[in-house]
Amino acid sequence: MAANEIPLWFKSQIAMLFAMYPSATLSSATIVAWWSVLGELGQSAVKRGVTVAAAASPMFIPSAMAVRDASGGGVPRHESKAITAWPEVLRLAKCSSSAHSDPIARETIRLMGGGERLGRMKQDELEVWGRKEFERIYIDVATRIERGGNHLLDTPNTNDGVKQITDGMTGRLTLAG
Repeated sequence: MAANEIPLWFKSQIAMLFAMYPSATLSSATIVAWWSVLGELGQSAVKRGVTVAAAASPMFIPSAMAVRDASGGGVPRHESKAITAWPEVLRLAKCSSSAHSDPIARETIRLMGGGERLGRMKQDELEVWGRKEFERIYIDVATRIERGGNHLLDTPNTNDGVKQITDGMTGRLTLAG
């Protein structure tokens, strides 16, 4: 679809959203991409999604999926769950913890190197690259579990500030730290 075929109300909503974030660049291609994610939602749902998502992400522009999720009109998917889990990940990163209430998020944090690694990341790096990495890995883990890999969640949480040392001969686990 070409940008000139997209309704004016939609272009206005997206333009207002991008105007709140000086570092964000809006182009015709961006509007077309956002339309592909949000186009099936109605005007009021898009407006609600933009308002809620912008309030939840004051420093960085929310993704189109975050706006969709915030609109209440999105179909529950792994992407939505990852986006919903992200604010708690940010809170946990401040104290280098990986004790997330969502077991898939806990596994995702572990696969990312644990709460300690997230806690060492700079805030802007965490908000942009950490969030993207989290969403990508979360979706992958959730998809694997959906296909029958429930054993992924049986892995003990080893990255919450406690180091585990395994004796190579006996396989005994010693907690240190």
